[in-house]
Parts: sequence; C-alpha cells; structure tokens
Amino acid sequence: MKNLILITLSLICNYASKSQCRIQTNEREDGSTIQYISPDRIGRADKFYMAVSMQTNGNEFYVVTLSVFPTKAQDLAGKMTIKFANNKSSELEHISSHETTINGYPATISIYNADNNDLKVISSSNLKYIMVQLDNGIFQTVIVKLNYDILKRQYNCLKN
Repeated sequence: MKNLILITLSLICNYASKSQCRIQTNEREDGSTIQYISPDRIGRADKFYMAVSMQTNGNEFYVVTLSVFPTKAQDLAGKMTIKFANNKSSELEHISSHETTINGYPATISIYNADNNDLKVISSSNLKYIMVQLDNGIFQTVIVKLNYDILKRQYNCLKN
C-alpha cells in the first residue's frame, strides 16, 4: 500500500511539473519548427509593460519580449541587457522587432538571441531588471516585479 501511494504521488508530481511546461509548436512555411512557451508579464518601464518568454528552433534559443504601450507602439533596437538577482548579467543580440496589437493595445514583439554563455546564466538565475533601447534611442529599464524565474523555468522546459 505504501508503495502504491508513493508511486501515485510520484506520478502526480511528475505530471504537475510537466504541466508547467506548456510548450507550443509552430511549423513554419520555410520548413523550420519553432517551440515556444507563452509570455508572462514581468514588470513595467516608463513607456510600456513587458512580458517575456523563450523559444527555440532546436539549435538556438531566443528571448522574446512583448512590450505593450498605452498609445503608440515603438520598435525596440540594439542589445538587451539582463541583470540577474545573483549580480550576473547578459547582453543579448537583437534579431528583429515588429509592431502588433494585443488586446486592443499597441505592442511590439522583439526577438533576442541567447548564446551558450547567456543560457548558462539564465538556467540558474532569477531576473532583477531588463534594459532595452527604443528605436528613437531612449533606454528603458524594466524592474522585474513578477515572474522572476520565468526565463529559468522556460529554458529548462525547452532544453529537454
């Protein structure tokens, strides 16, 4: 009986941990497959709210930002700097940015490449703040207030 209870608890815990990894797959027209997890809100800068997530094409990993503006969206440009709670930091290369609408609000989706050194830090660190540059040259700092461990959780889901 004791073994049955332990096995049942083990299965429930395993299922619960996997359910946090809600990986979605997008088969693109160019034949590549993108796996991603939906973004979660982390905080606010002066000009926008930010949510982040991770995605992979199987070879490379990317950090995706969703910036929601109150009036007019702006593209993000340049590198993104992430400062972690353990005082480590990463600087990610900007890949692309495009404007869209989320729940009726203007927004920008930006993609940044995370190299192996970035991934080592992401895999074991919680977020402290993220600094990005708008296309007009103004820097914005997002102090992380929610989901401090989002990149760590999502990377650890996607890498398996």
